[in-house]
Amino acid sequence: MTAAIRLAAAEARVAAARDKLTRDLAEVQERLDPRLIAQAAVEQGREAGLAGVETARRNPQAVAGAAGLLSVFLLRKPIRRLFRRKRKVPAEARGPGSPPSDIPPIQIQ
Repeated sequence: MTAAIRLAAAEARVAAARDKLTRDLAEVQERLDPRLIAQAAVEQGREAGLAGVETARRNPQAVAGAAGLLSVFLLRKPIRRLFRRKRKVPAEARGPGSPPSDIPPIQIQ
């Protein structure tokens, strides 16, 4: 092999590598385009939403149960207050002169 043939082969390899690098760089730039990323995210969100709606239509009992559990979770403090018993405070803790806790207060009209 002569030097000219080896040089031509090396230049061909360099040109092929440069072309591959250019194609790969263009592909990466296309994948990282913010508009395309946003469009893909919107499309995935839309597909997920439609799939969720379809699942809810097929299983309304499960949706109602999940909504009930979520409601109970969010309203746990008001529900607890509703069912909490009022504790009787001992007379010595109430202070002198206060009526016993088992006597209802007098209402004046």
